[in-house]
Amino acid sequence: MAHDVVSLGNPLMDILIDVEEGFLKELNLVKGNMHLLDEKQIAEIENKLDQNNIKLAPGGSEANTLSALSMLGHKVVFFGKVGQDNYGETYHKKLLEDGVLSKVVKVDGITGKAITFITPDSERTFATHLGVSILLEDTEINEADIMEAKYLHVTAYMLNGEPTRKASMKAMDIAKNNNVKICLDLADPNMVKANKDLLKSVIDEYANIVIANENEAKEFTGQEPEQAINTLSETAEITIIKLGKEGSLIKSNGRIIKIPGFKANAIDTTGAGDTYTAGFLYGLLNDLDLETSGKIASFIASKVVEVKGARLDNMPTDDINRLKNDRS
Repeated sequence: MAHDVVSLGNPLMDILIDVEEGFLKELNLVKGNMHLLDEKQIAEIENKLDQNNIKLAPGGSEANTLSALSMLGHKVVFFGKVGQDNYGETYHKKLLEDGVLSKVVKVDGITGKAITFITPDSERTFATHLGVSILLEDTEINEADIMEAKYLHVTAYMLNGEPTRKASMKAMDIAKNNNVKICLDLADPNMVKANKDLLKSVIDEYANIVIANENEAKEFTGQEPEQAINTLSETAEITIIKLGKEGSLIKSNGRIIKIPGFKANAIDTTGAGDTYTAGFLYGLLNDLDLETSGKIASFIASKVVEVKGARLDNMPTDDINRLKNDRS
């Protein structure tokens, strides 16, 4: 049975909590960034949290995207590694509940976690301990699953450590050799800064679609979005720069399309970019034009920022169908 989208990622349990900006300063965390911490550092932060005000939700960028695609009716497969602990078991079960074909490997160790601090302006800041998620091996990737897919979705997070980098490169080689389109998300400014040379070669050699937000694009190119999209699009078929509430820019075949943002009562921006990617791939999988695909992506991203956590409980199907029918 053919798959629509396959991805490999860091399975992380999201620990969501509302905080004031001053608390981030106390913890020496830069607002809006993702901070990779070791086991001791993450434990110290966990001990400072008000346990009565936290919310648990399975997350990780790649799995968030696949979960939304599954809700949109597509067949998706996820490769990752979790610990043999409560978080790991919960994560696997949640994938299955979300309709994601889980190829998660369970091993001794700690399941990765991302403490997500939500400030009053709805911005999110991550304190992340990757646990065993960084130990996914290239031998744990099923070649047939990728060969049967229409798209392989990879993020810069997976290029940051040796085992997952090796697994990702293998997956991209399989995809490229079997005419499976590769969608690359630059993921986070820190990831871009740490892996810029590798990302350049990955974009040149593998990426059919490149997705970044304006901060990631600026870190990669040193340019503002209007210029950065030209630099990023030199080899990719489709390039996207997300502009938050201002919408996004999409470039393909020398043409730039401006996608407007949708008004939202934003309370938590966690997962907005992941959901945007799901909406855009949904458009491509359904042979929609780039503008309509971008509008659907922008729309469902505006919906996920209205809830706490990275995933929607219900997909706004009627509104999506209206956007499909409103094509000009």
